[in-house]
Amino acid sequence: MPGSNSVDERLMAASAQDRERQGEAVWADKLRQEQASAQDTARQESAVENDPVAIIKKGVVENKKKEAEKTKKESLEKKMSAVHGNPATSGLLRWMWGLLIPSFGLSLVYINIHVFCNKIFGDMLFCKLGDEWKMPGAAGLNQHGSMANLVELMGLLFLDLVAFFLIMFGFITFALVVDIIEHPMQYLGTMFYIIYSLIKSKLGIN
Repeated sequence: MPGSNSVDERLMAASAQDRERQGEAVWADKLRQEQASAQDTARQESAVENDPVAIIKKGVVENKKKEAEKTKKESLEKKMSAVHGNPATSGLLRWMWGLLIPSFGLSLVYINIHVFCNKIFGDMLFCKLGDEWKMPGAAGLNQHGSMANLVELMGLLFLDLVAFFLIMFGFITFALVVDIIEHPMQYLGTMFYIIYSLIKSKLGIN
């Protein structure tokens, strides 16, 4: 069957050539469409550039878009500033909380000043307690903001109460030491009398 094989080969070659010609035709048609589209776009841009009205409209649209973006950005910054306060004072408040133990509680002075300034100047300059830990876009933190404010406020009240009692204890101790230095014999007599009374009670002496 050599003749049959030769015919099949010629048919396959012709089919391959047809497919190749079809592919080339499709590619050429696609290239023409892209060129035509590019030419149409170029003509439209050229018409816009040569048309004063179109130029003005394009400029107005771009200006409106820029103004809208600017307004959105300013609104977002204002909103974040109202929630988180001034970044400088918020950062300082976080720092003071971190220094609470190393400073032996002295950083409570600034924390209380911050709370006082928040009541006087508002949230724009001094954020509320708890807001200094919030981060922009952190939904998990911002969702429970009121709880964080309450917990931090209660913690500050407790620390202030502890500091008050420590200060009072310090003043009482200092006053007692000063009084002992000024009247040593009186305290020595009192101390000996207490010791003598304890010895009498132990020995059963009346």
